[in-house]
Amino acid sequence: MSNVTKIQEGAAVLQQVDVSDIFTSLAMGIADAQKKLDDNSIAQITKLANTTLGDKSLLELGFAPAFYSFTYADISANIHLKMKMKDEFALSVQVDATYNSGKQGKDNYKNVEKEKAFNSEKSSFKSSRKFLMKSSTKNAVVINDNHYKLDESIGIVSRIDEFHSKIIQSQDVERLNYSVLQEFVTRYTPPLPADFRILKITDYSGNDVDKDVTGNATGEITIGSSDFLSVYSASGGDYGFSGQLIYGSTVSPKDLEFHFGFDKRILNFNYAQGTIDNAGKDAEFEALASILREDDTASIVIKGYTDSSGADAYNINLSKDRCEAMRDYLVAQGARATQIQIEPKGETLARANSGPDDTKNEVFRKVSITITSGADYIYFNSGLIDATPDTGANYFIINSNSSLEISSSAEDISDYWTEERHGIDYYLDKETQIEFSAYSKTSESINISKEEEEGSVDEVKIAQSESTSQLLSDNSGNSKSDQTVALGLNVDLRMSKQFEMSVEGNSSMSARMVALPPPDGFLKYVDSLTE
Repeated sequence: MSNVTKIQEGAAVLQQVDVSDIFTSLAMGIADAQKKLDDNSIAQITKLANTTLGDKSLLELGFAPAFYSFTYADISANIHLKMKMKDEFALSVQVDATYNSGKQGKDNYKNVEKEKAFNSEKSSFKSSRKFLMKSSTKNAVVINDNHYKLDESIGIVSRIDEFHSKIIQSQDVERLNYSVLQEFVTRYTPPLPADFRILKITDYSGNDVDKDVTGNATGEITIGSSDFLSVYSASGGDYGFSGQLIYGSTVSPKDLEFHFGFDKRILNFNYAQGTIDNAGKDAEFEALASILREDDTASIVIKGYTDSSGADAYNINLSKDRCEAMRDYLVAQGARATQIQIEPKGETLARANSGPDDTKNEVFRKVSITITSGADYIYFNSGLIDATPDTGANYFIINSNSSLEISSSAEDISDYWTEERHGIDYYLDKETQIEFSAYSKTSESINISKEEEEGSVDEVKIAQSESTSQLLSDNSGNSKSDQTVALGLNVDLRMSKQFEMSVEGNSSMSARMVALPPPDGFLKYVDSLTE
């Protein structure tokens, strides 16, 4: 009983340690620095106004003070408070703070969104862990004593996908999200034959279309008052697209969908499970990409779904990744990103149709596509060489054979990993980092370490353990600006046999600052002085 009493006494002492002041000083320090910059700008105004040259002050002569603003800052600290008696009672506190002035540029947007996604996901799991790998690393990541490496013998997209599969299949973690921190460079090579025609239909009340440019009825596609299925069946087209339906060799319409494996976010046209089979869909989606590329008025919406296994927040982000994978695939083939809207739906469809929550079901792991621009399309891969555009409501669109250039330059190809998938060449800089986020619903912690080859550089970085005791708060004070401070707290409790008391810690901060033009009101004031 005496030992229990000592432990309780030690706990009482540690509970008196107020870490809120530490959080406040770390998080608000950057805001205080911004205030000092603003005060400095005001002081410059006074100096310029009081310094004269002839009969005019420097302010009147056009000199203006410098204004600066922090655009983004990262603050991190580790604080360890330890109370050791006969039984050690140790409290470890990890603090993370992020200041955001709301002025960060486009380059930061993606990383900020990923960090927000991670924060929302990890709250639904018992433990989570991040690690970062260079795409060229030969080092292994060790998870619960199992070793995992990126396989250089296969293409870069498949390499990342296989690495993910091995970890998920081993059940060392239940979910593994990842983000490539530098975008892939892509180049699309149209398959042969590249000569095709697209019939666009917006009016079923008439307007038959001359298919062979002879001007006689035998060479026309009769639309009349027919519906799309009748027109498609008689036209001899390869594919028909109407709303969310696609018509193929079987004529019978089916939903325009693409399915994914468990926890997957990379397109795999070879995926098949149960009644699901993506085989042959590459031609369907190449035809859809051709429609988007050749008709700039065409538009679609991509809705992403998951099954009901896993956490809601994780599944929303997973469905978003699946939407973006399909969008990027179509854009790589020449579609415009502005033509494509994405709607991540998470597990909503699965819950509405499959009964109990937390059920794995391949039927719901998919994206579905709907044409939203109001037209129907029939795609002809060959046999209509003479068909020409028309000016009526229904007309042919000719393949422009426009060159599809690489999305960004890859000057020295030796610096890039490459892979050809489904007619698209993917390039990724060998120095690119890949960030992985591992999650578990059952384990108190995820044990991750690294095994480095002799002489190799530090190409794998592992974050400290994180759990659902992480707290986030948004502290913008009374300011009406869009400045925010996000705080993170991770508490860990341990016991052992020692006697001592200590406080240990370290912190670091990095920030970006930009020069700003003087405020409009200030310039108007200066102008008024010279009138």
